[in-house]
Formats: sequence, structure tokens, C-alpha cells
Amino acid sequence: MWANYDVAPNSYLRGWVDERHGQLLSEAFPGFFHLWQKDEWKEPLELAVTWLIEASRQSGGTDGAIAFSQIPLEMLAWLVFVDHRTIIEADEFDKLTAASKIQMLFAHCGIPFDVPQGLSALATLAKKTSHTTGPQLVTKVRNTIIHPHEKNRSSIAVWEKAHGVKNNDVRWETQQLFRWYITLVLLSLIGYKGKYANRLTPHKLGEVQPVPWAT
Repeated sequence: MWANYDVAPNSYLRGWVDERHGQLLSEAFPGFFHLWQKDEWKEPLELAVTWLIEASRQSGGTDGAIAFSQIPLEMLAWLVFVDHRTIIEADEFDKLTAASKIQMLFAHCGIPFDVPQGLSALATLAKKTSHTTGPQLVTKVRNTIIHPHEKNRSSIAVWEKAHGVKNNDVRWETQQLFRWYITLVLLSLIGYKGKYANRLTPHKLGEVQPVPWAT
């Protein structure tokens, strides 16, 4: 097969499958293939995986990864609630904030809203600011990059001064949390209920845990 591929050096990426639990991939594949066979899901699945890979590569640096990591989440939320199920009308869905769209998707998928405690900077902000959930925080941080007017630009500086969190830590953890969210949404949508390697914080090789909705 002749084709063009995006080739990059040192492109090994640690995904949700642990190196010592390769059999988990075979458990997830039937659900993925079932969804892949539906015409309306093929392109969104391919795009979501592509965005996840680019986020993992840190294409455009940390800020670039944050900027486009929200795209697959909003796209999949639209597909679930507007195109596939018609739970909400398109014009009403458009009126929702990005955080609200993502939280609807997480409620559907069984993904917790709380910031994982391993992300200390974001966990501190969740306790001490009005942005109390993970989706609210990651979309707020993204807005400081995508919509860099004065109020948004100063937000992280205010957080740093008032709550002692470092700008670089907030952005790095936001990128990590976005990747975790995309991964879990994809696993949930394909009906996977097994175990996965949680890449949010350092862990031992071979260490896996159940996906949140399985418990």
C-alpha cells in the first residue's frame, strides 16, 4: 500500500494499554470495531484518535496541545447528544458553555468531574476558585490561550499570586488531564469495561486499574 504518513522521530507514546497487559487491546477492539462499522462514527473516531496522538506528541508545545485537545471532546459530545441520539437540539446545544458540553459527555460516559488528586496544581484551584470541576478548569485554561484578552491573560497570574500554583504546572497538568479525558471518553464510547494504565501520574510498569465506570 502506497500512502503518505506523518513521520516523527522518537514517536513512541504511552497510551492506555500497559506494556505488560497487551491482551487488554483485544478486549477493547470488538467494541471499537462495532462502532467503526457505523458510518456516522468512522470519521469522528479517526479524528479523535488523531487529536489524541497530536496532544501526546505535544504538537505546538504544551499550549498547542491544550488548544486542540478540547476539539475532540466537543465533537464527540455533539455526536452523542445531537447527531446520534437527538437528545438536545443543535441550537440549544450551541448555547451551552464548553465546560457544560463536556460535563454532559462525562455524565453519559461515567467519567468523574472531580480533578484527580495527583494533579496538585489543578486540585488546589478546584478547591479555592469558582472553577470546581475538571472540565471547568481545563476549558478556562484553554481560553487563556485561545482568547487571550486581558482578563483571560491575567487569570493564571492571579491564581499564581493568590493560591501559590505555578503557571507552568497549571498548563502541564491541563494538558495531561485533557489527554486522560479523551482516552476515557473513547474507551467508554466503545463499551470497554476492563482495566487501563492511568498515565496521569507516574506509576510502575504493569500497574493497571479499572476504568471509572466499571466500578
